[in-house]
Amino acid sequence: MTKRVIFAILLVSLFVSGILLIYTPSRYEIPKEQPIQWTQNCSKFVEYPVPDNLPHKGWRRTGWGEVHPEKNITKVLILRIDGRWRFNLTACAYDDRTLFLKFNAKNILRSTSTFETTTAPLLYESYLWIIPKIKADRIVAYIRGDMDKKIIIQLETSRTSNNTPIQGCMHPGYGEFNIDSIKLSKKEIIIHEGERVEVRGSITGKEYHVGEAGGSKNTCYYDGCVVLRAYLGPEASKSSWSYMSGKLTEIEGLNVKITPQKFCLKSNETIEFQVEVIAQKAGTYYLYIVAFGEKGWKSWDVIEIKVR
Repeated sequence: MTKRVIFAILLVSLFVSGILLIYTPSRYEIPKEQPIQWTQNCSKFVEYPVPDNLPHKGWRRTGWGEVHPEKNITKVLILRIDGRWRFNLTACAYDDRTLFLKFNAKNILRSTSTFETTTAPLLYESYLWIIPKIKADRIVAYIRGDMDKKIIIQLETSRTSNNTPIQGCMHPGYGEFNIDSIKLSKKEIIIHEGERVEVRGSITGKEYHVGEAGGSKNTCYYDGCVVLRAYLGPEASKSSWSYMSGKLTEIEGLNVKITPQKFCLKSNETIEFQVEVIAQKAGTYYLYIVAFGEKGWKSWDVIEIKVR
């Protein structure tokens, strides 16, 4: 056999081998994940949205949300996020004690407030809660639309050995009511256009207690990292955040600077800050200084400013 023939046979062999490598699937390919058997009939798996008429007292905080032992209700907090969002539950599935959920997220555009170099959504914080109707060890939530998230909540790791909930530091109404930890040195100021004034303020990592009446109680603190922000608001302040958040607006007619604006607060620690106000336009203003704790608590106080 001549060298030319041997070379030709070798070329044909390499050509055929290449075709087989390209078109023959490998038996070592990673198999694709089996599709979940989704259903749009979610009422048998979860209660969503969470009804408004739930009991106000008797809740215990857990690692994944809140439980009400007397009413046998478990509220699972899937997501808490700044800004105003609308969540629509589109599909559910349940397999191997895992509850699968699909949500469509829609961001509702609102005004923003700018503090120095930081621009943030104005006042709103959205919560995504569900009430499971089945026994699940974990929840896998897919959130699509204006955000793309996969959230896994391990329920079984947050229970005690006898399935009683772990008591924490979130009491009913936590994050809704003014904790009154901000103290301002002045409540009323009279200045003229162009004038500058400083108001001293302080905030304390206050102690509070959570527990059943007559029983053992946990000692907790309104501490953690804090952001202070300034807004204009109504003459009469209320202790409800759901009320105040709809009344506060961006600042106009005043130039306001808070120093420091961001800090971390230890238990029982008191941190002082300064509010600098420069009058730009005549009028009466109710300046609110609001503290947003990273743990969800809120505190606010108000100064009446008359500019002449």
